Amino acid sequence: MLPIVKYTMIRLSLKDKKKLEKLSKLMGSKSLAETLRYELDIAEREFDKYRASLDSVLSLLNIVGILVKLMLKMLTSISTVRNSGCPSCSSFLLAMLGNPINILMVPSP
Repeated sequence: MLPIVKYTMIRLSLKDKKKLEKLSKLMGSKSLAETLRYELDIAEREFDKYRASLDSVLSLLNIVGILVKLMLKMLTSISTVRNSGCPSCSSFLLAMLGNPINILMVPSP
């Protein structure tokens, strides 16, 4: 027994119907419904590709935001230790973070 398929009617502008007929003819489709079904599949796949790349970009931006926050906290800590006048604290931070951090330090007043 064949599965029962339900149908509905949709309204298209005459311009869109002509485009669909043209595509149908180019594709060699048996019906406008078959052409529309095919076009919907293509659109869905393209949307999924776009969504995947959008999710990647948003994920990357989130990671960058976290790194920026960590860098700001680190710079604030370095500035606080540097301005505290505690030589052993400054030496400890430099040993942990490396000498290039000297570039980032603001001289104490």
